[in-house]
Amino acid sequence: MPGARGKDPALLQGILRQNATLASPAKTITMRIAILLLFSGLCMLPRASAQQLTIIESTSFLPAHEMDSVWLGVATSMGYTAQIAPQSTLDDIAGLAATDVLILSSGVIALPAARLHTLYQYTQSGRPCFVQSEYLANAEGSITFDSLMNAINADFQWIVSQSGDLAPVTVSGTLATTPNAVGTLNYFWYGCTGGGTGVQSFLEANGSELGWVHAADASSGMVITTSDQDWVKEFASLELMENILFMLVGAANGIAANDAASPITVQQSSVDGRLLVTSTLNSPCTFILRDARGRELHRTTLGMSATLDLAAWSTGTYVYEVRTRDGRAFGGKVLWSAR
Repeated sequence: MPGARGKDPALLQGILRQNATLASPAKTITMRIAILLLFSGLCMLPRASAQQLTIIESTSFLPAHEMDSVWLGVATSMGYTAQIAPQSTLDDIAGLAATDVLILSSGVIALPAARLHTLYQYTQSGRPCFVQSEYLANAEGSITFDSLMNAINADFQWIVSQSGDLAPVTVSGTLATTPNAVGTLNYFWYGCTGGGTGVQSFLEANGSELGWVHAADASSGMVITTSDQDWVKEFASLELMENILFMLVGAANGIAANDAASPITVQQSSVDGRLLVTSTLNSPCTFILRDARGRELHRTTLGMSATLDLAAWSTGTYVYEVRTRDGRAFGGKVLWSAR
């Protein structure tokens, strides 16, 4: 049976747990340290290019469900403009008029039909979102994700619930590398397996899929989900949260998550360490280089090639964005080492 933090199905039917506290004093201390580290960094980071993130609240179901605050802290530390908004924000699509990225932070709060329709309208506009699911297929967040996939004709099915801590959970694809290297998720408290041809798995444990990305297509913007909210609530991987936000913001900017077909090549010269940028495009484009937090560091007009001297910069992963005059966008990352 689940312990003090076990996921009681009754909770997902609307009955509040009386023992919804952390399992131990040590865990409490760890969480407090994580909070201090997260929010102490907010004043030290310059702002990235403005993106408006709307995080739909999670604490109205249970005060301890502070996933909304964790998402807010991560988004703000990355330099994005973010706010926590009430559930009523979803009453009408007009409430999301200024939203570039939408985060539904609770996996257990129901969306009435009208709010689900607003979510559908939002994704139809091509804008990206994160929808929190949970370990039961009939949990409210799981119903929301499944309903959204059905509405946009994306093939997906929930399969079976998994109990206990499912870690280590393997992280794969772009979300495992950009901008942070995140090979595994070391806490995942219960989950629900699933899959389908309309999504791409990025979280797996014991051969089963636990988290998915629906790439933007003609029917909708990008949609990401994980089938457990506790990894967010308990600060299991701020780095993976950053990767998720980075991908969603990139999708809002029109940058494909998979840059395999990009006409842009960026690599470090083995001779002098400079960054070499080459293009197979037939017209000039705008080349933008950002650090791993999304801060813009360099912008230039790119013809067939360019050379950037990064001698004054630190060793690390840098993310680039290329925009063409006809509205196309490409993105990727490069690891630069100081020489």
